[in-house]
Amino acid sequence: DESSRADVLSAIAPNLPEIWPEALAAARDIGDERRRANVLSAIAVNLPEQLLREALAVARDMKAESYRAKGLNAFVPNVHKMFDSFPYDFWCELIHSLASLKRRELLGIIGKNSHIIKELGGSETFREIADAVDDVGRWFP
Repeated sequence: DESSRADVLSAIAPNLPEIWPEALAAARDIGDERRRANVLSAIAVNLPEQLLREALAVARDMKAESYRAKGLNAFVPNVHKMFDSFPYDFWCELIHSLASLKRRELLGIIGKNSHIIKELGGSETFREIADAVDDVGRWFP
């Protein structure tokens, strides 16, 4: 079934480069966007340049913003392989999708990408984001 296929792909595909094209094709065919995002997250970091754009298209096709955010976030470590210059449109799309996440999910993604935030905006930007998250956190339990 689809759930088992997604679990198996997520577990084995990162370690088997010879099946990456088939894993990507199988991920595209998974109807459940949560499971599709999980598979993309598992394989995106390892994909070669020629498969990254195809995988990114699969992530962008997801309708649910939260799953699209998870799928798009998986490509952050490979942004330099996909774009020749600063990928402004990609970052705008990712940030827009991140806005749909629950606080806990957003904090996890911010934590995982803290090195990128620091690289793009410096330590001061990271502190400002942390302060803003803390401030918003006081509004909602």
